[in-house]
Amino acid sequence: MSVTASALSGRTGTRRRGSGTPRVPDRSAGALVICIGNPLREDDGVARHVASRLVELGVPPGVRVVCCHQLTPELAADAAAVDRVVLVDAAVSSHAGCVETRELDVTALPVPDVHEIDPSSFIALARMLGGRDPRASLVVVGGCRFGFGEELSRPVAAAVRRAAEVVSALVAKPR
Repeated sequence: MSVTASALSGRTGTRRRGSGTPRVPDRSAGALVICIGNPLREDDGVARHVASRLVELGVPPGVRVVCCHQLTPELAADAAAVDRVVLVDAAVSSHAGCVETRELDVTALPVPDVHEIDPSSFIALARMLGGRDPRASLVVVGGCRFGFGEELSRPVAAAVRRAAEVVSALVAKPR
């Protein structure tokens, strides 16, 4: 299940098409931020905290923020419809609390396996689906605790603000 930034902020995330008409989801975003991770596995849930912080900072018009446990082909279809994609995730391979940005280059990837989608394969799938050719970045926050629980470790909790600022700067960059 995914949560949009507008839902995180208490707004509906939809636009009214007329009095008495049901609300229709707004899918006209120019950028998509996908926050990946399990909020019940300590630092693995850092991306959801980054999403909440983005909402507090104010998500610019045309930017949609989605939280999910893992990347899926359905999200790749959404990514194919925007000009900019930023993926946010925890990383075991980075120092705890370290925020790193990686541009995703998918020029020479084979057809992705939709049962196990890593960030580069996800973007490759989005490009295969047609639509736009999104510029894509991965923002990782190094974690140190991935056991059961909802609390972030101290260094990861301290990195949430910085990660949100990095994501904000990335979605503000023109193509």
